[in-house]
Amino acid sequence: MTTPQPPRASRSVLLTVVLAAVVTAGALVTAVLLRPERTEPTPAAPMPGPSTAAQECGDGACRELASARVHGTEVALLAGQDGRAARVRVGGPGSDTVLETTITAMGARLDEDSLDCVEAVTSEASACLVRGSMDGAEIGEVLISRGDGWRQAERPYFSDAGLIVLDDVTGSGEPEVVVVQHICSQSGSAACQVRPVRAEVFGLGGEHYGCTGSYTAPGHIRGWPDIKVYPRQLRPCR
Repeated sequence: MTTPQPPRASRSVLLTVVLAAVVTAGALVTAVLLRPERTEPTPAAPMPGPSTAAQECGDGACRELASARVHGTEVALLAGQDGRAARVRVGGPGSDTVLETTITAMGARLDEDSLDCVEAVTSEASACLVRGSMDGAEIGEVLISRGDGWRQAERPYFSDAGLIVLDDVTGSGEPEVVVVQHICSQSGSAACQVRPVRAEVFGLGGEHYGCTGSYTAPGHIRGWPDIKVYPRQLRPCR
């Protein structure tokens, strides 16, 4: 008895199996080739460092012209080599509290005597005065500390007699701004330089408290240049 032989696969079936294997292998190779390369995680960008506002003044490095302490906090006046492009740093080296000055942009030149600070006694408001020379006159701006913050006063002050100071004139416990001026309608002119002078007093918020009587020359004001004005001396400015 003859044993039956298993049916032989047709040529077309074998060809189909071979083609399927080739296609599968090709797909696997393609998947490997197209797989994105593994990359290392991108490191986070470094956080910005401390502000450089107190390091550069104009086109060069800042230098410290003067400093003072207001209720234990250092206030430093910084400027470029020519005494211009100045700023005020509050809080010591590395502090981010830096205030730009305005008077240097107006032409003032600063030096080692350009910073004057007065602490409040019975009030929250302390102040620093930044003053500089300009064409034989003096121009100044005031920085005010109330609580934990500092701000700039809204206006600069100009003295054609060459003196702006801080002093508690009214007895309020906080400083006022005292400006010595020639009594002349054309302040700053050559003709005004021979006219009498007087001291004019302003509050830190710009309030106008009045003027002293006239003096024939700045040096005749009591205590010049460390002048002292008393409330009884003030009268309306005319």
